[in-house]
Amino acid sequence: MQAQFRQFIFIGALSIASMQSVQATTINFDGLADGTVVNTLYSGVTFSNPFGNDVYARFVNRPVGWHSSPFNVVSLSPMEFSPFNTDSGAVEAVFVDGLQQTVSIDVAAVASSDPSGAPESRPYLEVYDATDNLLGKILFAGALPTSATEVTAFETLTFTSASMNIKKIRFSSEQTEGGPAIYGLFDTLTFAGQPPDPANNVPQPSVLSLLGIGALGLLGQALQRRRLQVSV
Repeated sequence: MQAQFRQFIFIGALSIASMQSVQATTINFDGLADGTVVNTLYSGVTFSNPFGNDVYARFVNRPVGWHSSPFNVVSLSPMEFSPFNTDSGAVEAVFVDGLQQTVSIDVAAVASSDPSGAPESRPYLEVYDATDNLLGKILFAGALPTSATEVTAFETLTFTSASMNIKKIRFSSEQTEGGPAIYGLFDTLTFAGQPPDPANNVPQPSVLSLLGIGALGLLGQALQRRRLQVSV
């Protein structure tokens, strides 16, 4: 009996652990027609531009870094090439289904058509909590492009918080004083976390099923032993 009870407890522990496992989501914006509005297209996150305009999936027809052609990126313009900087605004992503602990976005740096001077502006990822406090800012760390319309390889900007407290991110490219403009080409958003109140989670049906099967198994074994005792 003790062995079966320990087995039941083990199944229950695995089930509880599965309820608390990290939930990860990746959005690469692929499979959409060029110029598709993505504001509320994906479950768990909404996209917006602080300037009040829409956010789009835009088509790129040449390979960039590890991204083979063709692929989509996220953009602020439905009509023009996809890179952008703070002159056009930024993309804000709000996690509507729960707070996150880790977020990342891929970005390539793109030079302007007149890159005279030494570039200083860099693409960035900013991370905010539920009260709009800035938790951190990650800058593109690679070498910046120096020739006209040059595009660097993609780099992944990642921020991991000490707790599940990320509510919103913002990404764009800086526009510092002096130096040529640098734009960001953004793709593949990934975020991971749990619902806001894990302690109040309701077990999923699969979890209840496992617990129920274990309980029924113990009950059946107990009844079988009772019948054997009575027959003896």
